[in-house]
Amino acid sequence: MGVFTRHDSPFYWIWLERPGRKGKSESTKVPIGAPTPGQRRDQRFLAAQIYRARMTDLARQRHRIQAGERVTIGFTAYAEWYQAHFTVHKRTAARERSAIKNLIAHFKPYDLDEIDKGTVIEWRTFRKRHVKASTVNRELDVLKHMLKEAVPTYLDHSPIAGLNRLRSAKAAIRIFTTEEEVRFFAATKDLEEAAIMLIARDTLMRLSDVKSLQWANCRGDYIMVIDPKIEAYTAPVSPRLREVLEALPRRGRFLFPSRQSGPGSLSANTVHRLFVEICQRAEIPQGRKRNGVTFHSLRHTGTTRALERAVPVRGVQAAGGWQSIKQLERYGHVTDENVRLFRERIGQGDDLTQILRDRIDGKTSIH
Repeated sequence: MGVFTRHDSPFYWIWLERPGRKGKSESTKVPIGAPTPGQRRDQRFLAAQIYRARMTDLARQRHRIQAGERVTIGFTAYAEWYQAHFTVHKRTAARERSAIKNLIAHFKPYDLDEIDKGTVIEWRTFRKRHVKASTVNRELDVLKHMLKEAVPTYLDHSPIAGLNRLRSAKAAIRIFTTEEEVRFFAATKDLEEAAIMLIARDTLMRLSDVKSLQWANCRGDYIMVIDPKIEAYTAPVSPRLREVLEALPRRGRFLFPSRQSGPGSLSANTVHRLFVEICQRAEIPQGRKRNGVTFHSLRHTGTTRALERAVPVRGVQAAGGWQSIKQLERYGHVTDENVRLFRERIGQGDDLTQILRDRIDGKTSIH
C-alpha cells in the first residue's frame, strides 16, 4: 500500500509491511494540501521518502546478526529520514536540502557507522577543490547535526564533534551611500516597488520577512514579525513608511501578493530580481563580486543610519530583532559621517578643552 490518504486526516499516511507480523500504519505529519500543484507534488514526494526510510529501518532491524547489535543504516536512507523529521521544520529547509544532496553524492556508498573523522576530512578537502570554503562549512554544519542526531540509535557518539570549520574570509557587505539611497528610491517605478525596499530600509527586516508580510500583522506604528529567522519581534514603523503603507492598495492578505497564479506572496527570487533591476536603473553597482550592494545592504544601511543619528543602541537592537548587541555590531558600518561626528564631538564642552586652551595661552594653574 505504501503512501495513502485517509478521509479523517489532513496528512499523508504510510503502511509499514512487517513479515510475520501485522502491518502498521503511521501518520507522516506531511500535509496533503498545498497552494500549488508543484508544492503538492513535493509533499507527496516527502511522504514517499518517509515511507522508504521507515521501511529501511524495519528491514535493518529485522536482519540484525545477533541481539544487542547496534542497528546500521545507509547514509542515503538516514539522510531521507533526517530530511523528513528535521529539515522540513527549518526556515532554511531549501538550502539544507541542497547541502544534503551534495553530501549524499559523496557518502552514498557508506553506512552511517562507517563515517569517521578521517573520512570527513578527506571529503572536506575534496569539496574545497570545487566550491568556496564558506559552502564547505555550511555543508559540514549540516553533516555535524545529522551525525549528532544519529546518537544513540545508530552511533555511540558523533565522530566529528568539535571538527574545525575551514578558515573563510567573509565578504564585507557594502552599504548605500546617502546619494545612492536617493538615486535608488528615485529609480523605483511604482509605489509597490518603493514600499518593498522602504520596509527593508526603515524596519531593518530581512528579505524572507518582507516578501511574506500580511496586512493582519501591520498595526499602525509597528509590524509584528511572527516567523523570522530567530524569534518573533515587533518592528517599529517610521512616519514615512506608514504613509506609504496607507496608500498601498490591498489585493488580498499579503502586502505584496504573488505575480504568478496562486494566493501566495512574492517569491524571494522575484524580490531579488526587482532589486537588481532598480540598481541597474539607478546605475548602482550590485553584487558582492563587484563590490556592490545586495538586498541585505538595505538592512545594514538602515542600521548604520540609525546609529549615525544617535538612536540608542538598545532601540536599534529591538527594532532589528537581534538577540544581542554582539549580533548588532556587524551591522553598524564606519562611514565618513561617523568619523566627522567623532572628530567634532569628542572634545565638545568639557573642562579638558579649557585646560588645553590655558596651556596654549601659557597659563599655568597648580592646586
